[in-house]
Parts: sequence; C-alpha cells; structure tokens
Amino acid sequence: MDFNIRLSPIVAVSLLIVSCSSTVAERTAVGQIVVSHQGVGGISQSTPYDVDEIQSLFPELSVSETIENVELEWQVVESRRIDVFDGDTEIMSIYGYVDGKVLSISSESTQVTTPDGYTVGAALMDVFPTGIEEVCTV
Repeated sequence: MDFNIRLSPIVAVSLLIVSCSSTVAERTAVGQIVVSHQGVGGISQSTPYDVDEIQSLFPELSVSETIENVELEWQVVESRRIDVFDGDTEIMSIYGYVDGKVLSISSESTQVTTPDGYTVGAALMDVFPTGIEEVCTV
C-alpha cells in the first residue's frame, strides 16, 4: 500500500522529489506541517483514519469529518473526508480507506512544506538544488 499525497502535478513532483532526499522533521520552527516520503506532519501510512487520532496530531488546529453519499453508476457509496483548518484557512483534506487507514492527503496550503521549506507554488527550478542535471523525457 502506497501513501499518496495529492497536490497540483508540477508542485507535487517537486515537493516529493525534494522531500525524498531530506531529513524528516514533523514541523518547522514556525509550526508549518512538513510533507516527506514518510507522511504529512505526524500522519503516515499506518495512521488510523479517525478524527480523534488526527486531532491529537494537530491539537492547535480544527479537525472535522464530512460524510457524503456519492452516487456511482451501480450503487451509492459513503465518502468520508477529514478536513484540517487553521481558523478559516483549510490546511489539508484527508481521505481514508474502508479498512480504516489513511488513503491520501490533499493540500494547497503554504502551511505545508517540504523538509527544506518549499511550499505549494514554489517554482520548479527553485526546488532543485544547483548541480542537478536536467533529464527530460516525453
């Protein structure tokens, strides 16, 4: 089972590439949430998909769950999402498997960074350190 993080395609690639090679800290000094190959903040592949569990990882933030019925062609399925807010600002949405584990996390917040401090919206060329050879394939 893979741990997926959904961001815009270009930023997701740059954030994940940088985070895979860096030392992981759950939060930066300014309290931002860090995304890495190990997870987001304190959330990892083994974190239970549970509102109370997520709230315990982010006690200073608001955490709530939304349950919706999604109509598919052949059935109606219950869809669950846990949202994390800082005041009125959405930090991330967390989606779960039926087995009670975290499936994916999506975020467009600048309060979520790589271990090196890059955020959503960072230019791709700013993210790659100097000296890395560009390899482009189509």
